[in-house]
Amino acid sequence: MFLLTQAVVPQMNGTASVGSPSLFSTSLGESEARSVIESWWNARSRVFAPPYDPQAANEYVCSGPLWDDLNKTPDGPVSWLKAHDHYYTYQSTQIERVISLDNATGDRPSLVVSVKSSDVLQGPGVYKPSSSTSTFRYTFAKEGGKWKIWDYDKV
Repeated sequence: MFLLTQAVVPQMNGTASVGSPSLFSTSLGESEARSVIESWWNARSRVFAPPYDPQAANEYVCSGPLWDDLNKTPDGPVSWLKAHDHYYTYQSTQIERVISLDNATGDRPSLVVSVKSSDVLQGPGVYKPSSSTSTFRYTFAKEGGKWKIWDYDKV
């Protein structure tokens, strides 16, 4: 992926001026990473509730640890929810702040964010609301020329 950007040209007097557009190969930017994460969150209601479709995550989750976990049977979260007739509803999930963006890892950049969420686990005889603010590291990889979530963990 390439991004048309403005080149910053240093001047002799210590200032900088914006030069003509240049073509640079881009790494993952904060806004794109946030967009992928938020799109994944929107897909969760199709993954962790009827129709229990892990394939709904395919646009946002690439082949890797998270994908393997979603598709694991019989011990994966989707299989367990379906087998026990349980499901999640998501009231809200939002990034409160970005803590760091690390592109130094090359093909696996990561975004560390503080996330405030509210959801409910439901099923026969079960209604378990949960609200929290936690810090997560989302790790990304390119698949088919598109940045997707490779894995995430609580930090």
